Amino acid sequence: MGITKDAYLRAQDQQAEAEELAVERGILKKCYLHSDFTYQVDDDLERMYRTAAWKFKRGEISGQFANQLELTDALKAAVENAPTKCPRCEKMRDED
Repeated sequence: MGITKDAYLRAQDQQAEAEELAVERGILKKCYLHSDFTYQVDDDLERMYRTAAWKFKRGEISGQFANQLELTDALKAAVENAPTKCPRCEKMRDED
């Protein structure tokens, strides 16, 4: 694989890990109808950062992140880029 593809795949893995951590902390929630979508239910990033930093230091977070800054950046992006409602559910509601 080329360098660009490796970086892309690593970023995808980091994003997936960050989303799972945010779901664990209750910042994001998976849609019960569309499990591949997450949406925001809380915006307390500080609490999530503290927990993630603690887990990172204890080695409980997978090796996707080279350092804590990468982890917090991925968490911030996962939460800030998440919608406040599931887009598929919203589309279904709009069609009704």
